[in-house]
Amino acid sequence: MARQETMGRYHHVFVTTKGAEQKQALFVDLTASELKTRFVRPYRQGKAVLLDDGSVVETRDITWSHIRATQDRAGEALARLEEASHRHTQELNRGGNVLFMGRFSWSNVDLIEEGENLTQRYITSPPGEAGVYRYLGSWLADNLGKALITFLGALALTVALTWLGLKKG
Repeated sequence: MARQETMGRYHHVFVTTKGAEQKQALFVDLTASELKTRFVRPYRQGKAVLLDDGSVVETRDITWSHIRATQDRAGEALARLEEASHRHTQELNRGGNVLFMGRFSWSNVDLIEEGENLTQRYITSPPGEAGVYRYLGSWLADNLGKALITFLGALALTVALTWLGLKKG
């Protein structure tokens, strides 16, 4: 359901971590699929996430998370916000004795109120506390090949031992 509704949109992940007071943008411009593999699945499993700059964030250190989806890429949305802010500042400065300076810089964190809030769709529990079925599903998605080989090996061993046991008797 979430995949169909969020196709063609850009997802942005914002968090606050233990010991940090400011919100930070972990990821911007992710597809729905990238969002799930790079943030949602590791978050649910309590695993660390690797950021684009090579740094690592432990999901268990996340105290607040927020996921937004926009129609525009982060750069385009920020340019639109900056232009709207500039127009607003000019309107305030048109008639009066007070001069408003406006903002000097914009960052990805400024996208925190843009677009649709999808947090509740993807994040339903604290990091690492996904339900048993979700955890099993995530584990299978990550380890299906290894699990299948292990299962088939155990099955072959069981058949061989059973055959040897029947042959002796």
